[in-house]
Amino acid sequence: MSQADEVYKSADKKVNSFRIPFFTDGKNINEKVAELYEKAGNLYRVEFNDENALQSYINASKYYILSDNDYNAIKCYKLIAQLHGKLKNIKKEIMMYLEMINLLKETDKYAQIGRLYIKIAEIYDKENDINMVIQYYELAVEYLKIDNEDSERYVIKMADYLSIMVRYNEAIKFYEKIAKKYVDNHLKKFQVKKILCKALLCQMIINDRDDMDIVINIYKNIDFTFERTEECQLIERIMMVVDIEDFQIILREYDNINKFDVWDIMILSRIKEKLEKIFDNIYIDLA
Repeated sequence: MSQADEVYKSADKKVNSFRIPFFTDGKNINEKVAELYEKAGNLYRVEFNDENALQSYINASKYYILSDNDYNAIKCYKLIAQLHGKLKNIKKEIMMYLEMINLLKETDKYAQIGRLYIKIAEIYDKENDINMVIQYYELAVEYLKIDNEDSERYVIKMADYLSIMVRYNEAIKFYEKIAKKYVDNHLKKFQVKKILCKALLCQMIINDRDDMDIVINIYKNIDFTFERTEECQLIERIMMVVDIEDFQIILREYDNINKFDVWDIMILSRIKEKLEKIFDNIYIDLA
């Protein structure tokens, strides 16, 4: 029998030593039981016995709740969530993070709640459940803002996912909002050109050439330096293409200097599809 087994059994023995462990005056006993189960969980983890560690922490969290020790219960919930994640129990992992959030809501720890929502969003991202990713990033931003935490980068992430889901107008609003906020921030101003470029690429999918001329001028007024950037020049060159080959040449030239990321490639492929339809219709009319 390992040391972890011995500690776990001593916790079980203490539970069985009192018939009604949930009396108000039994809080101290409940806490001692919780501590033993937690210790067993820690020892099982050292032994790389994740299944037994998981059960130990589940028991510990239950008795910490009974003893009104929310702090240690939250600590156990986190360990439970991590083990569920390791064991690929994704739904249970998310459920434990939500349990943590429910306890934290009683303590006004908004930034911590926001970070847990981000954790859940990242789990859903790995599962390719984009709608749930957006939902939990929205919740994260809401709670981070309460504590004046930096939430803008998650707004940008949310906008990226919205555009992937073809919710371009919503994405554009978020990009514009952050660009306007960053333009007067010396530490973040350098990000504005990329954010405006993202917004303009989305605009290109839903607008025609005449509307794009208006939009790009509006964006130049958001940041007066934008007109001189490679990002702005990329957009203006795409607006002037006469065929798909021209479009592909422009992208290759830009990508040689500034590599496109996965999001860029996805949105540009949608712009290419739109241009192909436009050029096909032109050729049909000419015929």
